[in-house]
Amino acid sequence: MDLLNDRERFLIYQLDSTYKDRYQQDPCANPSLVYFVGDRFEFSCTWSAASGRIPTFRKNPAKFIHRQSLKIYTGQEKLAIMGWPVNGTLAQGMLTTTVPSLDPARSDFLAGNSMHVANCAIVMMVALSCFGYRDIK
Repeated sequence: MDLLNDRERFLIYQLDSTYKDRYQQDPCANPSLVYFVGDRFEFSCTWSAASGRIPTFRKNPAKFIHRQSLKIYTGQEKLAIMGWPVNGTLAQGMLTTTVPSLDPARSDFLAGNSMHVANCAIVMMVALSCFGYRDIK
């Protein structure tokens, strides 16, 4: 919690209270609950509670927090969530090399506003299957 400012701490408190009211459950008991602490509470509850999915990543430096552990996702973890091979295990499974993501700001920028790698692969496969070899005589 030391990496959070007062506004972010208060936002977590507000989101926790709202979660308890809506679901009659302690938010710490949900292992897949993720909060985005870049929006104002009055604007929206940006969390994974309703859909069970991590909120859309953005290019801004705001934090995504795993509620149960209060861990802040790093840029490299966001890339891994989006399917990028950022470590040897993921790269080996995809039969490729790792994506160099040494600069945290660049990793956040890449993860924000992007599509999942598997979605891009499917789009490319469909597009490429529309073309074929044509013998011109």
